[in-house]
Amino acid sequence: MERFREQMATAAFLVVDAGDGEVCGYAMIATEPPPIDHDWRNPAELRRIYVDADQHGQGVAASLMRMSLELAAQAGHDWLWLGTNMDNARALRFYEKSGFRIVGERTFRVGPSVESDYVLARPVP
Repeated sequence: MERFREQMATAAFLVVDAGDGEVCGYAMIATEPPPIDHDWRNPAELRRIYVDADQHGQGVAASLMRMSLELAAQAGHDWLWLGTNMDNARALRFYEKSGFRIVGERTFRVGPSVESDYVLARPVP
């Protein structure tokens, strides 16, 4: 939880209201450098994008992605990158549909296990 608080302090957030004052989705955009070699001038990281399960298929994720790209463009970023689990087929389909392509891989530790993510990226329009 402490790490998430630290990330919140240095990131921009987009939040979607379900219409009843409850949050049904959010995106977190940060300026961490990507964990791969690149020639991007000013990349941003889509660190989190989350939508409540009961909102899946309702266009919330697509709206968050569109707003994330707009926010990145307004801030002068040229690329938006993210990491996602290699086995998360649903997320990979969504990101590819949103214009992202696999550009590398990263590994990291979670407790005693080593996890692997794809790194995906797309130019910011």
